[in-house]
Amino acid sequence: MRKVLEDYHGYEFPIEEERMAHAVVEGLDDQDQIAARQVLQDYPWVEVRASTYRYYHRSHALPHILGQLGAVTEATLAGDPNKGNELTRYRSTEKLGVSGVEYAAEGELRGRRGLFQQNRAGQVVENISAVNGADVTLTLRLDLQEALYELMAEMLPNTPYPSGGAIVVLDVPTREVLALVSYPGYDSRDYRKHYNELAGDMRRQPLRFRAIANAYAPGSIMKPLTCIAGLSLGKITLTTTFDCQGYYYPKTRSGRKCWRIHGTNRRKAHGPLMVSDAIAHSCNIFMYHTGERVGVRGLCDYFDMAGVGRSSGVGLPEAARGINPTESYINSRGRSVTKGDAWNYAIGQGEVNMTPLQTANLMAVYAGGIYKPVTLIRTGSEPAQWRLPVKAQHWRAIRSGLFRVTNERGATAYKTAHFVRDGYALCGKTGSATVWPAVVSYTIPYTTAAGEEAVAIVPGNSKREAGERFEAHYGEMDFEWGLVVPHDYWPPLQGSHKRPAKGDEKEHAWFIAYLQAVDRSGAPMLDVTPRIAFSVLVEFGGSGGRAAGPIAARVADILLDTLGPGLDPDAVRDDTRP
Repeated sequence: MRKVLEDYHGYEFPIEEERMAHAVVEGLDDQDQIAARQVLQDYPWVEVRASTYRYYHRSHALPHILGQLGAVTEATLAGDPNKGNELTRYRSTEKLGVSGVEYAAEGELRGRRGLFQQNRAGQVVENISAVNGADVTLTLRLDLQEALYELMAEMLPNTPYPSGGAIVVLDVPTREVLALVSYPGYDSRDYRKHYNELAGDMRRQPLRFRAIANAYAPGSIMKPLTCIAGLSLGKITLTTTFDCQGYYYPKTRSGRKCWRIHGTNRRKAHGPLMVSDAIAHSCNIFMYHTGERVGVRGLCDYFDMAGVGRSSGVGLPEAARGINPTESYINSRGRSVTKGDAWNYAIGQGEVNMTPLQTANLMAVYAGGIYKPVTLIRTGSEPAQWRLPVKAQHWRAIRSGLFRVTNERGATAYKTAHFVRDGYALCGKTGSATVWPAVVSYTIPYTTAAGEEAVAIVPGNSKREAGERFEAHYGEMDFEWGLVVPHDYWPPLQGSHKRPAKGDEKEHAWFIAYLQAVDRSGAPMLDVTPRIAFSVLVEFGGSGGRAAGPIAARVADILLDTLGPGLDPDAVRDDTRP
C-alpha cells in the first residue's frame, strides 16, 4: 500500500495502516488474555486488546428493540461517572449502547476490566479478576414478535397510503411486553451498509421505533375512558341517555357531528343511547355531551390514572410520554381551556397523544381495572400499580360495550373483526384519528461554489432535518433558511395547492383489544380478567374498523396459535402444530 502511494505522490511517507494494530489471534478467553499479556509484556509492538462482538439474529422484527452500539465520544468521556476508575471507565477506542436495550442495559452488559500486577521478584502485587457483562433477559416472545411482524408486512402494503404501523401485545396481570412490533424494520447486520438509504426514507421511516417513540392522536379508543370518567364522577349514570341525530345541535344541523357513514356525506344518527350502546357504536354525540359535563380537568385526571402522559416503564431511551393536555399544559401554550377542548378530548382528538405501547396498556386497564407500568427488561422488581376508582358495575358496562363492538351485528367492528375461537371472543375498540399529511421532502434554493443558483430537493420530515441533511451533503453551499419550503407530502395532496388544505385530511387507524373468555353459549365471562391485551396501529389507514380491525382478528389467531389455549406467555411452542 505504501509503495503504491509513494509511486503516485513521488515521495516517501508512512501510512496509517503501518501504525495500526492488526489482529493475528482472536477469541482468547479471560485466562488466555492474562497469560498472553504476561508473556508478551517485553514486546511493545504486540498488544492484547479486549473487544466485544455482537451476533444479531437476522430479523427485521428486532433491531428497534435491541438498539445499536456507537463509538465513545469526547462527551461520553467528559461525563463518565467512572472516569477516575481505570477498571470501569470508558476508553476512547470502545463502544457503548446508544439506543434500545443496548443503551438501557449498558450497565449490566458492560462488565469490568481486571488487573494483574507483579513486582520485579515475580510476586503478585495485585490481582483483580475481570467481571464479564451480565445476561439481560427480555420479556418478549420471539416467535410471536416475528409472526406479528410478518403479518404487518403482509397487510400494510395493501392499505391506501402505506407508510408504517405497530402492534404491541401485553400480558395483562404482569404487564410484561410479549411483542413490540414496529413496521417497517430493517436488518441489524446491514444497518451500517444501508444507513443513508434507511435514514433518507421519509415516507416509511424504517429507523423510527413507532411502537414507543411516535405519539399519535388516539381517536375513539379513548371513548370508554371518557365514559369511565363520567360515571365515576357522577356526571352520567348507567341509564343516562343522549339522543344522537348526527349533530350536536340537530335542529340547525350544525356544530360537532357524529362520524360520517363510509362512502357518503351523511352523518350517522344512532338515536337514543346509553353508555354500553355508545361504546358499541362509537357515538361522538354521546361523548361530546359526556365530555362537556366532565370537563377538561375531570377528563385529564382519568387520562392520568390510565397512563396518558406518563412514562410507560419500558425503560428504553426512545420512549415518548405522549401528551395529557391538562389545563396547565394548555395555558403553557398561550391559551385558555374552552368547551371545545372537552369535546375534542372526549373523542381522543385535540392535543391528547399516545404511543402504541400506551394504548395497549390502556386496553389492559380496561381489561383489569388496574394501571401498571409495562416491563420489557426483567429485573425482578415489581413496579408500582394502582386500581382506578371505578365501581364494578361501571366496569361491566364498559366491558359489555367492548364485547358488543365486535360481537353484535351493526356495531363498528362486527363485519371486520368478529372473532370467536377456543373459548375466547375478541373484544375491542376502533379508533380513527384525523391527521394532516406529513412533509417528506423540502425544496432548498442555494448558490453553488461557482456562484450559480440551483435548487435541491432534500428528504426530511422537518425544515431543520432537511437543512442539516443538505449541509452534510453539500458542505459549504450557501442557502437561506427562510427560503426552505415543503416539496412533497405523504399522503399526497389532492389538488394543485402546495400546502395541506380542507379535503387533504387523513386518518390513522387504531384497534385495541383483548381476548375475553366466553361460556358455551358465547356470552362473555365479564368477571374473568383477560390474560392478553394488544393494540394495532395503521398509519393513514383510514377507518379503524376497516383497516386495523382485520389485522386485530389475525393477531388473535396468532396469539392462540403461539401461546396455546391458555394464552400462557410461558407456553412452550408446539412445532408439530400444522
